[in-house]
Amino acid sequence: MFRTATMLLLLALPLLSQVNPEPKGAVTGMVLSSNGTPAAGVRIVAIPASDPTTAGATVFESLAQTDSFGRYRLDAASGRYFIAAGAVSLPTFFPNTTNIASAEVIVIKAGATIEGVNFSQFIPAAPTLNGVNRSAQQALPPGSTGVLSGVLRYPDGAPASGITVVAVVQLSGASTSPAAVPPALPSLGLPQIQFQPNIAATLATSTRIVGNITSPVRFVTDINGRYRLSSIPPNTYVIMAGYADAPVFYPGVSDIQKASAIATTPTTMLDTLNFTVPALHGTIVHVHVSAAGGRPGGGATLTLRGIDLPATGLASILPQRTYKMTTTAGDGLLDFTNVLRGKYSIQAAMFGTATITKTIEVTNQPIEVNFEFPVKVLAGKVLWDDGRPFSDSEIHEVAVSTTSNPNFIASTLFPIAGNGMFSAVLESNDYRVFIRNLPDGYVIKSVTAGTTDLTRENLHFDADAPVDVEVRIAKQSNAAANIQGRVMDSITRNGPQADRIQLCCLASGPFERISTPLHADGSFEFTGVPAGRYTAELTGSNIPGIANPILDVSVQGLSGLTLVSAANFATITAVVVTDGSDPLPEGRPVLVTLTPSSGEPFHVSLLGTSNENLWSTIPIGLQYNVEVSNFPPGFKVKSLVTPDSQTATFRLIGNTTIRIVLTKE
Repeated sequence: MFRTATMLLLLALPLLSQVNPEPKGAVTGMVLSSNGTPAAGVRIVAIPASDPTTAGATVFESLAQTDSFGRYRLDAASGRYFIAAGAVSLPTFFPNTTNIASAEVIVIKAGATIEGVNFSQFIPAAPTLNGVNRSAQQALPPGSTGVLSGVLRYPDGAPASGITVVAVVQLSGASTSPAAVPPALPSLGLPQIQFQPNIAATLATSTRIVGNITSPVRFVTDINGRYRLSSIPPNTYVIMAGYADAPVFYPGVSDIQKASAIATTPTTMLDTLNFTVPALHGTIVHVHVSAAGGRPGGGATLTLRGIDLPATGLASILPQRTYKMTTTAGDGLLDFTNVLRGKYSIQAAMFGTATITKTIEVTNQPIEVNFEFPVKVLAGKVLWDDGRPFSDSEIHEVAVSTTSNPNFIASTLFPIAGNGMFSAVLESNDYRVFIRNLPDGYVIKSVTAGTTDLTRENLHFDADAPVDVEVRIAKQSNAAANIQGRVMDSITRNGPQADRIQLCCLASGPFERISTPLHADGSFEFTGVPAGRYTAELTGSNIPGIANPILDVSVQGLSGLTLVSAANFATITAVVVTDGSDPLPEGRPVLVTLTPSSGEPFHVSLLGTSNENLWSTIPIGLQYNVEVSNFPPGFKVKSLVTPDSQTATFRLIGNTTIRIVLTKE
């Protein structure tokens, strides 16, 4: 009886301890990877520190894992502990030491939380039996996955961005790094693809890609060189990066036989798989395209493609190194840089003639390729007035526009090479030749074709005969008219996000537009502007429009000018009608003026007759005052309906109609 009661008491003790568990304390902190980013899925353990023999401890009082932000919370009973992170067999103790003798003892008290136990380094969980994590060999539920990530860098330490990284499965029987290669693990039914037969033999017999043909497990490194291969099923992998003609394998080797295999589990979170990829240094392929008579072949399109490059069977996994299609400059010259060894097909095309294709063999020495096309081109050069080659980053192109049909004008732009040369194929026709955008401070001294002055006459171009044009430019000395002012954003009152301001357009003469820099505060100044009417335009990326762009320039010039820019415009429509008491006299225009009430120095005037819809585009987001004038004597405004009801002031937030009703006085 006594023994039975004793046994019942012993069995009840665990139950009693569950009913009244010992109060616990907590330790919190964050784990960062070697590159300073939060490390998710890292194991954190508390190891009792009361026993001096704890150095070899494998029994933990408590265990936790970091979340996606690298944070953890470890609950444990009151006591003295070492807190460790990472691999069980190679723990990193707080504060960041692998030697337990240097570890700091953390005293946990019931009901208290110790914060800031952080780790900035750790050793990731690694295989424990012949390089294999034993738990990974067991059958696991479909969908159990892990993450492999790291950073790629070039030999000089710069991040290797835009590089494709792929995980491939290590097959059984492969000879790659025998000490590190575990036997093949189950694929859990994930679709896999055997490499194509024409891949290098060692690669074909040792790996296969993870994923499927349209969605392999691959990643393209970001601007910091970081990659992240997620949804990785438990298996053994080789990480491959780079290009099909020059693959690199983790830990940074070009020979797959020397690659390191990585075994994963459903909770694998390896974020220190960093390695170096070589900067692929190739040689230069110089291309020279010429037209009939030895003239430069500007505007020729060139394409370079590899033929039978090494490991081309990897093209379905890693990208081929490509050299994008490009166009020769006005001097007919073009360089393909950093071209690797191998055979290439180089193709050149020019308008009006057949494409030419050549095969070249690239070694480690520069190579020159020449193309000659039997076509006539309009060629020329831009020079300083004294005959020196002209080069200015703001003068990009020479333009030619047809003049034979005033109802249809076609323009062709000739890019200017660094040495001032330009050329391109042109159809037979009569043309006006001009500089499309002339920077402020320059003046066109002459535009000639032989003895023909192209500032006064049109160019007659016959495709059967080549023509040489010469443009001479000088620094401007005498200013015809100056324009000084500022462009102001309609909302912020600051200068707009634009690079330059230009005046358009001269219908005749040696140039079409004049441009000058736009300063950060929106101020600008033109010198030497011919008298005339111009439209002001802003240039740059994501440029706003100008609400009051029309400038009438006299020989006296303009000063204190304020132009208003706006990123968004809306259409404003004004409908002027009578109440039927008496019609407006025909031909009598009514003027509707909209002026911003916030002080912007511009207004929009709509002028038209009764029963006619008047419209224009104006900046949104502003408050406008509406004024109606110029209607015939004897009439007055009976009602004015705006988006804000019957008031002459409204805020424009989108396309809007104003209805104005006139009546007899």
